[in-house]
Amino acid sequence: MTMFLAGLLFLLFAGFTETFSEETKHRILGYIYLVSALMFMAAGIVKWLF
Repeated sequence: MTMFLAGLLFLLFAGFTETFSEETKHRILGYIYLVSALMFMAAGIVKWLF
């Protein structure tokens, strides 16, 4: 559970910091991080519910 939360927080933090960058490459990486965090959260919720 702790590793799950640490990974989720890392993806969210990295995504938010990268999306505020001025370079296009870093913005795209930030959005990829945020989307992967959403998938990670959805997988955790599904695993928790079922």
